[in-house]
Amino acid sequence: MIYTVDLMPIEPMLFSDNRSARAGADHLIRDQDPSPHAIYGTIGAYLLRQLKLAVDSKNWQSAEAYLGEFNHGIKNDDKIRAELLGYCIRDGADELWFSKPKHVFFNKEKFPMHYASVQPKTGFDSLTDFDSHLKFDLHPQEEELETDVLVSKSLLTNLLCQQTFSSKANNQVRELNEFFKPELRLGIKMNNSQNCVEEGLFFSRPYRRFKSDVNLNNNKWRSVGFSAWYKTLQALDDSVKPKGVCFLGGDRRRAVIELQALQNEKPLQNMCTFIQNQIDGTEGFLAYLLTPAVREKEWPQMAEQKPVAAGIGKEITISGWNADRSGQHPRPILKLIPAGSVFFYKWPDNDTEERKKIISDYWFKPLSNNYKNSGFGRVLIGVWK
Repeated sequence: MIYTVDLMPIEPMLFSDNRSARAGADHLIRDQDPSPHAIYGTIGAYLLRQLKLAVDSKNWQSAEAYLGEFNHGIKNDDKIRAELLGYCIRDGADELWFSKPKHVFFNKEKFPMHYASVQPKTGFDSLTDFDSHLKFDLHPQEEELETDVLVSKSLLTNLLCQQTFSSKANNQVRELNEFFKPELRLGIKMNNSQNCVEEGLFFSRPYRRFKSDVNLNNNKWRSVGFSAWYKTLQALDDSVKPKGVCFLGGDRRRAVIELQALQNEKPLQNMCTFIQNQIDGTEGFLAYLLTPAVREKEWPQMAEQKPVAAGIGKEITISGWNADRSGQHPRPILKLIPAGSVFFYKWPDNDTEERKKIISDYWFKPLSNNYKNSGFGRVLIGVWK
């Protein structure tokens, strides 16, 4: 069963590069978007509390029917377990917002928008692993919008089909500061064994304060937050409350959580169907990263095709995870390809129905098996001309 899960922060949230705040590196913590594992763990922990279980392997039988077999190591997870299919930003009006695709150019006025075209590779390309490269045809004085922006669900649908626009996409592109404000909080280092302050250590932590809204007509409170899609092995029983309080991010900050079942339907099914109907006249399909993907030695293949080109954002680093910390060894640092990155593939054949099947089959699928259940590398499929 697939559930839409809304997470609405009540307090300022701490999202970092996943280094432990008690690992002696408090002053090195940097703000970045929450990893899929943070969202995955928050939802799973809430369900376990509803089932009156701890997050360990004891008495796991009660949870196994919903969450699958308990697994200490989650990197290459071949077990049948609950999955995070993806997530995005959701505003107070329940509109969904996504990372801007990297093959789209916005100027400083956020319009016009330009799509990168796939061109034969030259000797000066940096991504030499690909047979082609991406090129923007821009006006001489056109400058790129440098700040990070999010695009609406309806605009993303059009961008994944390379639709043209005759007018500005009003209110379809928003900057991050419209969803949350950065808030630095100062702290002091504590010596836990002696329960006293460590002298000479003073640091700050980068929190995010998400915007909230109250509908005066019905006094309904809504916070900007996240919408996620979470798949359990079977439908949850009545003992699991569909709405409650969970803990999200560093310092276990409080958030409201709401679960709603999808009835025999893929997430964002309307978007998928629309894209399937735009196949005519296209050269191939593209994989848009809904969530960050672990950087592999080889570029990901889809439908037995190698990517011919890619628009990839700057890699981010993040800690690895393992439930077994008995050795107290440092956790491995992973390199991630950021959300919004795009890989381009040629169609394997000319059959329209087979092309529609590729879009449907890979909708919300992971690029690789690394941390797949935790939601890494989930993709939406588009088309390119």
